[in-house]
Amino acid sequence: MAYQQIFPKPSGDHLLSEEAFAVPAEIDDELAVAQYLRIKDQIPWLHVSIAVMVIAGFLADNSEPRVFGEVALGGLLLLAVAIRSFLWKKFSPSAVTPADARKQLGSSFLILLMFSAGATIWTLAEMEHRFSHENMFAPVILVLGALGTASCYASHPRTAMIPLLLCNLPLVLVLVAQVDIHSTAVAMAVLMISLLQTRLIVGRYQEMLANLMLNRATRLSARTDPLTGLGNRLVLSETLGDGLHAMGTGPGPSVALIDLDGFKPVNDQHGHAAGDAVLVQVARRIEHAAGEGAVSVRMGGDEFAVIFQSASREEVNARCTEIMSTFAIPFMFESISIRLGASLGFAQAPEQGRTMRELLAAADHALYEMKAEHRAQAASGHRPRIAGLERSAA
Repeated sequence: MAYQQIFPKPSGDHLLSEEAFAVPAEIDDELAVAQYLRIKDQIPWLHVSIAVMVIAGFLADNSEPRVFGEVALGGLLLLAVAIRSFLWKKFSPSAVTPADARKQLGSSFLILLMFSAGATIWTLAEMEHRFSHENMFAPVILVLGALGTASCYASHPRTAMIPLLLCNLPLVLVLVAQVDIHSTAVAMAVLMISLLQTRLIVGRYQEMLANLMLNRATRLSARTDPLTGLGNRLVLSETLGDGLHAMGTGPGPSVALIDLDGFKPVNDQHGHAAGDAVLVQVARRIEHAAGEGAVSVRMGGDEFAVIFQSASREEVNARCTEIMSTFAIPFMFESISIRLGASLGFAQAPEQGRTMRELLAAADHALYEMKAEHRAQAASGHRPRIAGLERSAA
């Protein structure tokens, strides 16, 4: 059920349609790496299998003397397998990037194209364009090799289809052309097993896409606040930690902690639905005012944070001022106008901390001082940031 919701499986009528192979943009890079890693584990076995089948083809040929072209083509196939094995092992990166993965997949496509064409030409030459019990071994070896190769590349359908199209399909056409009931029966069997393999390849590919989408959704849910859609504490820790780790000689990352003033009366007087609606609006305003490049986070409850990456103190101050100014505009829930204030504490690396703990402690201290100032203003009768609830004229 989860797979079908995330990435619906195409029907049999659209087995080779564009929709069957469509890749969501958000997992494009991850898919390329996953395809490469799956194929990488199979490549050594595939190379050994191809070499064994070439040798088996020599042994199965009873013709004497052997045609030079057949011997030369078989030798070239063995040499190509050896060279490909050496290059694959030598240039396979330990930590693969999406660009590396696509490059390797592209080279595999071209090389398999040449392998398949060579194997088909060799098999047809061995058969002498006809099928009999004396030369049945060559097409059998070709079909087995094509099916095995397609299975190896099943995670990359574009490549997996090559041996089925360039090996099995020409063989089927040659067998049908014999106008013999036995040859036709063999052709039907080869065609049906090739179609079945195609369905298995598409199904495995779709399952791979669904797994990647499901894993991505799981990772996102672990990093996202379900109410506001902002990042959570894990995002704060990762973003701030990465910024501090990459900090150079210039200004480092900075963090602003934001705490709503007077939020509790919203829940008490209008219910949690009103409180949730206000929190969502607060999140959108903070995210918009923080600007591009900033990471907005909901810490929990009515606490928020914004991480600014390597921006100047003046720029960050301007962004924080913009965030605070958004609270001058009332929040709306149905026909209720709700006024809220907020307190903000700010700290920037490296002046106020070189570690995450130091930076958050400095921002929290600044936030505590701001809230103390607001409480003093409220005690003196000034309530610039204390919530007031009023019903709109509407």
